[in-house]
Amino acid sequence: MGNKMELLKSSYELLLEADEVLRSNFDYESILENSFIDEDQEVIFTKDTFGKYIQYEISDCYTPLIKALKTYRCKEISDIYKELKKISIEAEIFC
Repeated sequence: MGNKMELLKSSYELLLEADEVLRSNFDYESILENSFIDEDQEVIFTKDTFGKYIQYEISDCYTPLIKALKTYRCKEISDIYKELKKISIEAEIFC
């Protein structure tokens, strides 16, 4: 469990970094403003624009960036997305 939680926390930190890059460089409304890690369930929760919570496991932690990656051309976001994909693959293999 320890390794899985470390990967989840790394994923969350990368998502927060991506969110900051998007808000700093584009007219972007944060999707992570009301987000948090649930350590018991080992998932990340984000709140959508309709006020409903969406949960992401480590294996799909890159999912919140897919739309942003397609909408905004930004190397930093692309690099973060690639790191999240690596973490998700690592999680599937080792966790």
